[in-house]
Amino acid sequence: MHVTPVEVAAVEVVAGRKALRVRAPGIKAGMCARLVFDGIVGENTANGAQTRDPLLHPQVDYTINRMPGMAAAAAVAKTVEPPPSREDMEEGWVTLFDRRSIEGFEGEGWRRAAVHMDSNDPTQLAEHALVDDWDGMLVNAQGAHDVVSKVLHGDCDARIDFLVSKGSNSGVYFMGRYEVQILDSFGKKEVDFGDCGGIYEGMDGDQGFAGSAPKVNASNAPGEWQRFDVRFRAPRFDASGKKSTNAKFEWVKLNGTLIQKNVEVENPTRGGFDGPEVAYGPVRLQGDHGPVAYKKVRLKRLDPPPGDAATASANAQFVKIFDGKTLDGWKKTGNAKWSVEEGAIVGRGDAGHLFSPRGDYVNFEQRAKVVINDFGNSGFYFRTKFGDGFPAGYEAQVDSSHPDPQRTGSLYGMAKVTVAPVPANVWFDYRVRCVDEAAGTHIQIWVNGFQTVDFTDAARTYKTGHLALQQHNEGSEVRFKDVEVRELK
Repeated sequence: MHVTPVEVAAVEVVAGRKALRVRAPGIKAGMCARLVFDGIVGENTANGAQTRDPLLHPQVDYTINRMPGMAAAAAVAKTVEPPPSREDMEEGWVTLFDRRSIEGFEGEGWRRAAVHMDSNDPTQLAEHALVDDWDGMLVNAQGAHDVVSKVLHGDCDARIDFLVSKGSNSGVYFMGRYEVQILDSFGKKEVDFGDCGGIYEGMDGDQGFAGSAPKVNASNAPGEWQRFDVRFRAPRFDASGKKSTNAKFEWVKLNGTLIQKNVEVENPTRGGFDGPEVAYGPVRLQGDHGPVAYKKVRLKRLDPPPGDAATASANAQFVKIFDGKTLDGWKKTGNAKWSVEEGAIVGRGDAGHLFSPRGDYVNFEQRAKVVINDFGNSGFYFRTKFGDGFPAGYEAQVDSSHPDPQRTGSLYGMAKVTVAPVPANVWFDYRVRCVDEAAGTHIQIWVNGFQTVDFTDAARTYKTGHLALQQHNEGSEVRFKDVEVRELK
């Protein structure tokens, strides 16, 4: 971050060709200097054979505390604002790959493994044992197809960590159509749209998007982990379905360095999905151009632009069914302990359920902010009959790390999500839509604005009932606040 190129005035070989002296007058005390050596080889005549071996470590980083003649060191550490709390950093994000399960993606030829660049063949990745249950990586095999997320996105921030072997190639397609290139571009002096961090071209002949080269080459060496931070805006469409605004990368950072800014993409880049552009699409990771591994794929939904009339109208129709102070009118079953703390309904203790005052909900949307502890288990029930035990009704599961493999975002027993979209102990937005349609009861579930379930129950298993909150077991603790309902016709 805050990288400043410093001109090199002279380079000379000294100490019997065993050292290199680099003169750079612009270097000052208080800097952290990085030198990248490209193309330097050593002559090796061992065993009578002459070889030219590359440097084992082509990059050097050094903190310059003082320059010659200075009596005291310059301050390198800077006083900055304290970082945000863990909750602030995590809140709003949805995890597509959590290092424990690859089931958030679909595609042939990918596996969960732990890998590193093969020292015997740097063009390949070698596998090593998993250190623990959280050490997994999303890794392709030779001949793999691209892998596609089950979650769809529109406007979003993204955090994606990746690793490539020497000379390898991959890419991240936002909405399956707009590619940010991944390539071993380490050490290249001139980069274009085909290099790491480039936004790939979408030309058809001499028409269309011409591609966008990264502003600087911020690539790490092959075999090192790298990170994209991206802010992406989806294309917009008018009421007739005609595109009114192009897709846009507001910014792309590679390894903390800004490499793209305000790049408008008037048509999908090469290799993107066929067919017309759409408002939502998956994250697509390219797997057929060389060895690549991913260890973090996360998205955060961006709020719609100010003045979005549809969002404002929908928000105005929601009605609070919990006043933030008391549980008046709510009915309890089981042995769970329910209380109100800091404006939230809190469930602890043994199993039990808390039912809404009304029990005649049919077509509606319900939403709340929810947090569950580590190994906790709960549920956001709807069309549920009042009664003891586990009540009859639909359940949107709440579970980040409980032994039950159905995670937050699941429609319990009907549409499973096995990758926890949010970690334990972090608040998230939960929304459920339930409407009777010609084909059956149509149920949709969103976590932090990203849809995890779109399921139609042809049997119409549950026709009407309460909304209910679940406390599943001793040791679990769940909190719900801003519990609201919007009834639909």
